[in-house]
Amino acid sequence: MEEAHGTKHPPSRAEIAELFAAQQRRAPDLARMDAVARRARLRRIVAYLQEHTGEAQAALQADLRRAPIDTTAEMLMVKSEADFIGRHLKRWMKPQRVRSSLLSLGTTSQIRYEPKGNVLILGTWNAPFACNLVPAIGAIAAGNAVILKPSELAPHTAAFLGRMISTLFAPEEVAVVEGGAERAAELLEHPFHHIYFTGSSAVGRIVMRAAARHLASVTLEMGGK
Repeated sequence: MEEAHGTKHPPSRAEIAELFAAQQRRAPDLARMDAVARRARLRRIVAYLQEHTGEAQAALQADLRRAPIDTTAEMLMVKSEADFIGRHLKRWMKPQRVRSSLLSLGTTSQIRYEPKGNVLILGTWNAPFACNLVPAIGAIAAGNAVILKPSELAPHTAAFLGRMISTLFAPEEVAVVEGGAERAAELLEHPFHHIYFTGSSAVGRIVMRAAARHLASVTLEMGGK
C-alpha cells in the first residue's frame, strides 16, 4: 500500500503538501538540536535495525530474492555511517575560526555550519536499505527535516522503512512517502533545500530540472557513479 507517514491510504497531493508544510515549520527547531540529541537519533535507527533484522531480511528477500548475508551487508553500511558520523559530529558542528580579510581588520571571522533545512531523499531499488538510510543518517545528523521516497520496485522494503521511521520519528521530523513516479513528481513540486537522488540518468535530469526551479542543491548518484 502506498502511504505517507501518519496516513492509512495513498497520500493525496494535499496530504503531501501538508506533510511538507509541517516539516517546514519544524525545521528551525531541528537545526537547534545539539550533537548529543542528534547522535541519539542515529543510535535509535541502528538499534531498530538490529532488533528487526529478521523482518528486514524477509523484506529484501521478498523484493529481490536476496540472501540474508546481503541484508547484513547493507545493515553494516548503515551502522558504519552512523558510527562514523557519531564520532565526529560534535567537532563538525563547531564554528571554524578563519583569518579575516584586510577589509575586516580588527574583527574575528568564523565559518558556521548550518542545516540545509528540508531534505528529500529519492532512493533506488537495488540497495534499498543503504541507498535510503545512509543519506538519511547524514541529513538527520546535520539537523534537517527529511522525507524519504523509497523505490516502488522494492515495495516490501519500502513498507519496512515506513514502519521503522513512523516508530522512531514524528512525521514533521522524518517521514516516508511510499508510491510510484506520481508521488515522486508531487514531492518534487515542493521547495526542498536539498534533494538526494539515486537512480538513472534520465530520471536524474528530471530531478535536476525540478531542483533548479527552487534553487535547491542536489546530490545525484547515477549509474552507480
